[in-house]
Amino acid sequence: MSISTTVHEPVSASEGLKDIVSPKKALANGQETTVLSFGFDRDLLPPREAALRRVGYNVFSTTSEACVRFEIQMGQCGVLLFCYTIPDAVRGELAELFEQHCKGGVIAFVMHPVGREESGHAHICLLDSDFPQKLHLIHEFQTSRRKSA
Repeated sequence: MSISTTVHEPVSASEGLKDIVSPKKALANGQETTVLSFGFDRDLLPPREAALRRVGYNVFSTTSEACVRFEIQMGQCGVLLFCYTIPDAVRGELAELFEQHCKGGVIAFVMHPVGREESGHAHICLLDSDFPQKLHLIHEFQTSRRKSA
């Protein structure tokens, strides 16, 4: 097991967001992408939701596993965003459900800034400290998936 360390220079939120293409503008069919944001820490959800909304995503945030299951089964199939506060076993079950119901959806995982545990259940892993500046990766992954489909 190797441990790597990356030094990040501080970036202001507005500077990190300036190059992000709005998902609303980027989607050719005009449909908005909904992000289903799931985490057990209520304090972590609002800043992520605000960053996602600033770039044009619709966001549904919750701390309830049952609510996430319901939303997936009802077709909330844009992006499933897991917080590091969700245990790996739960992420695995929900990722499987999401894959069954949301063939073109994207699963993203926000990693703890210190622990940096990645999730094998996610298409994209983002550091919590880099979250606003790396939102473009979700859109880029969605675009590449659509092109390959």
